[in-house]
Amino acid sequence: MLGPAVNGRSGETEPFPLVDEYRTAAPVAPPSQVEEEFVAEPPVDDVPPDAQEILAALPRICRTCRDFRPAGDGRTGWCANPYAFPERRQVSADTLACASTLGSWWLPSDDWWLQQADISHHGQPTPHVDEFLRQLLSERQLRRRRASS
Repeated sequence: MLGPAVNGRSGETEPFPLVDEYRTAAPVAPPSQVEEEFVAEPPVDDVPPDAQEILAALPRICRTCRDFRPAGDGRTGWCANPYAFPERRQVSADTLACASTLGSWWLPSDDWWLQQADISHHGQPTPHVDEFLRQLLSERQLRRRRASS
């Protein structure tokens, strides 16, 4: 049972006022009768077909983690993952220090992805960027000349 009314309200849920144009609107079909649209899965052409097998074979230790920063001789290092520990922690390279009953924060190092990536086109000319940088440089020089005179 609810307490006494405060400011003329009882505390019970009151109906919301309806706008006139929506009172006579056509009934909406229940969700079970609405046809679902088919959404095709995006193609995964950029991932090599054997990527999953290679990643599964990669040992899950600190040394292969993207957040591991080796120190000294490489047998130890720092865990740079901000979620694994409250502060930076020195860890052994051959263990998985962030492992817990909930899982771990391990993700493969970028070195693996860089070996798989095709970077042959990185050395090719970039005429659009070159032209943009030329224009930007000339505009800056023009502004400096105007400001100095």
